[in-house]
Formats: sequence, structure tokens, C-alpha cells
Amino acid sequence: MCGLRGSVTGTECLATWFRITSASTSLVSSPVHSLENLSRFELEKAKRHVSIINGSKKVGVLTDPTNGALFRSKESRAEFIKEVVCKTNKELYGQEFDTKFSGSTLVFVLLLGNLLVCGNVGDSRAVIGSQKKEGGWIAVNLSRDHKPNLPDEKERIINSNGRISPMRDAQGGRMGPARVWQKGGRYPGLAMSRSLGDRAGKGCGVVETPEVREREVRDEDRILIVGSDGIWELISSAEAVRIAIPFWKENDAKGACDKLVDEATIRWKKRNGSIDDITCIVMFINSKQS
Repeated sequence: MCGLRGSVTGTECLATWFRITSASTSLVSSPVHSLENLSRFELEKAKRHVSIINGSKKVGVLTDPTNGALFRSKESRAEFIKEVVCKTNKELYGQEFDTKFSGSTLVFVLLLGNLLVCGNVGDSRAVIGSQKKEGGWIAVNLSRDHKPNLPDEKERIINSNGRISPMRDAQGGRMGPARVWQKGGRYPGLAMSRSLGDRAGKGCGVVETPEVREREVRDEDRILIVGSDGIWELISSAEAVRIAIPFWKENDAKGACDKLVDEATIRWKKRNGSIDDITCIVMFINSKQS
């Protein structure tokens, strides 16, 4: 079962259901119309993906136009995904809207048989909720948040004419998270080290290259949560899984989405009154009723 909801303004919401009806549509994923009880057997038959590009979301099935690149090896999958994402970023630069000081995160999960393939650019996140045999639950991050102060990200930025520093108030005090700046400059001030668009950051080590990670679906895996940073800024991975568990028990992925988005919205309002883009997809991999 899969539920999907997004809130860009804090008041605009969407909830949709999907079902795997076919494993052969076009490369440009098209939504299919409902989903119930995605069992392990159905998962093994499908090539399915869920994705979030900051405030937008997509659930669909796709064919493999790469003559087997997605299935040959881990290396060929990663190479293909990086090529596609980087090509998309180049095409963004050719659009009429501004991409110098605007951009987006990206996170997606491909379900290839019983393999989860996650690609990530920025600080949106994909998380698996697994139920341990003794009854407890754990949260497993499929992706890694790309923050400027991570050792490998920091090294690339510093070696690319960039510097890392939080914003400063009038007295020079730290304000907020670490950000990426041009060395000696006052832009772009990104709080992430990878993004689509954001051309102003490309000269100081901000890249669009996705990080690709893989994980086999396990019998204890129950819940897949894919969310924009508006979720993860104020809700931890473990807490998100805990929020979703009661809805997994009722086979209500839509309810889990609603609860996560509502909880994030409440916390943003309490924090400073403003609300970041909030988008969430929840899929029950091994449904309680499957």
C-alpha cells in the first residue's frame, strides 16, 4: 500500500492511491491508479520507483531503456543513474526560469525485483522501517543527507574555491546550519552540498551528482518513507517510523502520510511560523495484510 501527500504552502495538500497494474510503461514514468497490499511476490515482478524533487512527487512504474544497464551490475546502475541526473541538470540550465540562485533536492527509490536502489542529491531522504523478530522497530536510512560539513563533501567544497560557514548576525554570532559560500563571496549560501540547479554554487563545489546506494528488501522490512527536507528538518528517521507504525497495522498508508505532513507542519509553525516545502510518500513493502 502506498500513500502520497505534499504540502508546498503549508495549506495545499494532496493524497493519492496507486496500484501496480503493469511493469511496462514509458521511460518518463506515468502514474498508475491505485495500490493495495504490495506483497513481496508482487514486488519481485515489478520495476517500480518513487521519487521526490523537493516539493513535487512521483510514483510509477517504468521500463528499462538501457538495454539491461539497470540489471547488469551495481556499477552499471550507478553509472546510468548519475548520467541521467546530470543530463537532467544540464537541461534545467536551458530553461527560461532562473537556475542561478534557485534549485532543488532530489531523492528516488527504484524497486528492481527485491532490490532497493536509492539515488539522492541534497537533503531529502529515504528511510526503511524494519520490524525486528523480537518485536522492536529500527529505522534504516537508504540515503545520506548531503550537508557541507560532512568530511568528503567539505573536502570537495574547499578544493573547489568554496568555504563553509553559517550565516552571522550583526554581532557576528552563528545563525543556523553550515552553508556553502564562494571563497571571499556572499553567495550562494546553500545549506546543502549537492543540488539540481543552483548554478551559483557550481563554482564552489556544489554538485548535482547523485549518491547511489543499494539494499536488498528483507523479510522484516515493512515501511518505506520518502520525504523532502521539510519532514526531516524536524522529525528524525526513527520518529517518522514510529509515527507510521500504527498506520501500518491498519494498512493505511494515506493515514501515515497525513500524520507525518501534519506533524511536520505543526512543528514548523511552532518553530518560527514559516513552513518549508513538505512532501512525503509512504509505501508498505510487506503489508500486514499481505
